[in-house]
Amino acid sequence: MSVRAVGPCGTSTAFTRSVVAFTAVPAAPTSITGPTTNVCAGSTQTYTCTAVAAAASYTWTAPTNATIVSGQGTQTVTISFAANFGANGSVSVRSVNCFGQSTARTVTIYNIPGTPSAISGTSINVCPGTVLTYAIAAVPGATSYLWTAPANTTISSGQGSNSISLTIGASFTSGQITVRAVSSCGQSAQRTFSLSKNPPAPAAISGQTTNLCGGGQFSYSVAAVNGAVSYTWTVPAGCTIVTNSGNSIVMNVPVTFSTGTLSVTAVNSCGGTSTRNASLTRLPATPASITGAATVCPSQVGVTFTTPTVTGVTQLWTVPTGATITAGQSTTSMTCNWGTAAGNVTLRSVNACGQSAAITKAVTLLACMQEAPADLVEARIADINIYPNPNQGSFTIHSTKTGYYRLMNSTGQLIYEVQLNDLNNFTFEVRGLSTGFYFLQGVSGSDYVQQKVVVTNQ
Repeated sequence: MSVRAVGPCGTSTAFTRSVVAFTAVPAAPTSITGPTTNVCAGSTQTYTCTAVAAAASYTWTAPTNATIVSGQGTQTVTISFAANFGANGSVSVRSVNCFGQSTARTVTIYNIPGTPSAISGTSINVCPGTVLTYAIAAVPGATSYLWTAPANTTISSGQGSNSISLTIGASFTSGQITVRAVSSCGQSAQRTFSLSKNPPAPAAISGQTTNLCGGGQFSYSVAAVNGAVSYTWTVPAGCTIVTNSGNSIVMNVPVTFSTGTLSVTAVNSCGGTSTRNASLTRLPATPASITGAATVCPSQVGVTFTTPTVTGVTQLWTVPTGATITAGQSTTSMTCNWGTAAGNVTLRSVNACGQSAAITKAVTLLACMQEAPADLVEARIADINIYPNPNQGSFTIHSTKTGYYRLMNSTGQLIYEVQLNDLNNFTFEVRGLSTGFYFLQGVSGSDYVQQKVVVTNQ
């Protein structure tokens, strides 16, 4: 749209304005200019976004603990950063017109720089007399970096930058190097990195450590250690190394061996060492576990406990007073008849040289249903019949007269309630029971009725 002024002497030059028709939501500004690093708490800063042709105004958002002082709605705002402004935050802006607002254009503002990322460089086999390089990625907002070196080392170059050269002194053994990112507003938290003259300790020694009864030749090894140039093995008294392959050996154990310690030391090129030990014994290892019921009924029969198989040993089972082992002593599967008290099942491994330490499993008692006296069972046979019994989870209940019955499991939980009468031909069929024993109880005529039902898995 243009306009000219017209007078008796002529016409002026044109004054022109661009007119934009808003037809859609505007695009986001392409960028925001203004300081993004060293924006200190307590300062006031100015930010400007690029113009968007279809924008009628601009909506700005300040970081947490910062306030827009002026310019909201325009391309340029002034933001005041409070004394509690954090390490960083975001300034964003959206273009707005009558159709809505654009997506946000955002920049991150840094006060105190963030903690540097991981330090790269040699961490083990740091040999005296060497010069090593350590570095971090550049930290947004940082103007310099503050490094500290371990005792008996010296930063020979690079202090203030994100990469240094470190000279390792003759008496260095271990320590930590640290670095902080620095700006005019302050320092970041420090990043640390551990250095050691020694190689890492070997991983656990693999090989038989228990049940060495009778002696013989046994193989032991460790995984190769990063930086190790050799391995030194130390064997228990009386034992000898038959074959030494560096990180593995074959060792002869005499028949008189009792206990001792096997050690392996990794050695690196600068004389650093790290050691791993393993205790050896002629006795069996403690059994790994006992599997079996944690709760039983008083006087329950056929209670079974098992343990994993171990070559070269037998098992010594012990049950509480009142319980009796009926099968499986010396094996990995023991069966017992329980007594009337709670207690521990105890297990030890045994070889020709002795016994291992014990493992125990606590067993508690349930408040189980009790079978009715034999004279009562005999008195009611004519009234109730269960068949087959024992069964595999399905059976039929039949009565010679009307009765109301409940089927309970061994802990007294209700499974079924049923009334037998001429409507169901005095018969009820039960299906899908799991292995165990159950009790059918109720009233038949004037008599109390209870019968035991046994469900097996065969």
